Amino acid sequence: MTILGTGLSGMIGSCIQETLHNTYSFEDLSTESGVDIRNFDQVLDRVKKSSSAVVLHLAAKTDVDGCEKDRIKDSKILRSLSKPDLALRDKDPMDFDIDWKEWKNENTAYAVNVVGTLNIVRACKEANRRLIYISTDFVFDGRENKTYSEDDKPNPINYYAQTKWWGEQVVRNLLTNYVIVRFAYPYGTHHAVKKDFVRIIRSRLESGEEVAGITDQIITPSFAPDIAYALDHLIGHAVSNQTFHLVGSDSLSPYDIAVAIADQFGYDTQVIKKTTVEEFYKNRASRPQFLTVSNEKIRKRGVDMKTFREGLASL
Repeated sequence: MTILGTGLSGMIGSCIQETLHNTYSFEDLSTESGVDIRNFDQVLDRVKKSSSAVVLHLAAKTDVDGCEKDRIKDSKILRSLSKPDLALRDKDPMDFDIDWKEWKNENTAYAVNVVGTLNIVRACKEANRRLIYISTDFVFDGRENKTYSEDDKPNPINYYAQTKWWGEQVVRNLLTNYVIVRFAYPYGTHHAVKKDFVRIIRSRLESGEEVAGITDQIITPSFAPDIAYALDHLIGHAVSNQTFHLVGSDSLSPYDIAVAIADQFGYDTQVIKKTTVEEFYKNRASRPQFLTVSNEKIRKRGVDMKTFREGLASL
């Protein structure tokens, strides 16, 4: 079976290909293959020519602080298009009446994460393809120290998350054959250029550099190969019109994560310095503080998702 995918050369995309190469062949839908997702004509042409019945949409602008800087520029562009602030007010509905040609030369979060996704969605609808859309746990505000399930209402607190949430709405409103999956802090990848957070922390510990460990934040780290196998399950079982959290089976603070990495690989924990969310993210985009994310829905389907220490032991 062939999967047509965006973002396949990225950190998660390359891990998915590496993990599932014996099950699927992958066809690239990216600028490297001559397709810009901001250009609907190019996207539709490639989707129609592909024999794949499934499109995996991984590509996104994910730099949280970089996306936050795009907010003002996107607002100015929308005003120039006589759409004053419509898509920048959290409580307003998403504006699906978008002309992709007005955004094809922009590289902002809105252009990539919203317009690009809309182009993928429209192409899938016209060519009758099934879409797997990748979203993020950041769609939740993380203000309550609770466990977030797929049924909880998103409330993004930064612009990156807002554009991903709009992307989810585009998918749900325009398609009938889709799956939305949310990732959270993936690790266990081997990308040649981009390192996941475990590789970054491990490298710093190995060189004796100071590692900042936030003590008053909770996140849900996710073993990337498990994400790949979970996607395989959803694709193979033709699951449709649902949302899944493909995340790890425990949640902990970044400080405890750094200590666990040091313990697993035999590094000195003395270089791990405690800090707070307020200190670490000062003058940066807001991050959700408490993101304990439930994976019960996918586990009930018999898919195993490792705890963080189980994932570390598999590296």
